[in-house]
Amino acid sequence: MKIIMQKIVQQALQEDLSFMGDLTSNSLLDFDQEMTFCFQSRQAGILAGLKIAQEVFYQINDQIQFEALCQDGNVLKSGQVFAKVKGSALSILSAERLALNFLQRLSGIATLTHQMVQKVPKEVRVCDTRKTTPNLRVVEKYAVRMGGGYNHRFNLSDCVLLKDNHLALCKKAGLSIQAAIQHIRNQIPHSMKIEMEADSIDQVKEALIAKVDLI
Repeated sequence: MKIIMQKIVQQALQEDLSFMGDLTSNSLLDFDQEMTFCFQSRQAGILAGLKIAQEVFYQINDQIQFEALCQDGNVLKSGQVFAKVKGSALSILSAERLALNFLQRLSGIATLTHQMVQKVPKEVRVCDTRKTTPNLRVVEKYAVRMGGGYNHRFNLSDCVLLKDNHLALCKKAGLSIQAAIQHIRNQIPHSMKIEMEADSIDQVKEALIAKVDLI
């Protein structure tokens, strides 16, 4: 995950600081000027994204001191300071918005996941999907885990998942669910699980007859 996170930050910095960098800070500040910057929660929620926020600062200036006062997965109170950075004001101002973008996005996912987890019995698992922001899947799925949720597929090769579109195409081709699943089972590794979406009780019954692993 560390290497992927480094690449994500590298691409994000290239997007934000290409051409002339932070034009405002570069024009206004001396490199030797220092400051302390505090991260403060504006509302209660679950924290996620500290490591990637730290990576943003380090890629801009590895001399910046980043102090985490909490850990990912912690419950934050409104107004709580959860991290501090100290060092070059020019570097900190060039990095702070991008670091905040990651923290807000990931903490938002973790907080919403936590809210969903609180609504179901303990024996029920709340799982995510592949409906993630392109290139941010690894860190967004990490945020789900920080909120108490569980990860589903990371990509299309993790397991077989027959969705409504697959089932519609099978029906159009005159292929039953049982026949389709048997066809798949003959081609995939023996340890691979098969999952199927069901929109009706009849489909659930067909999935059970076909002995899928997950419905």
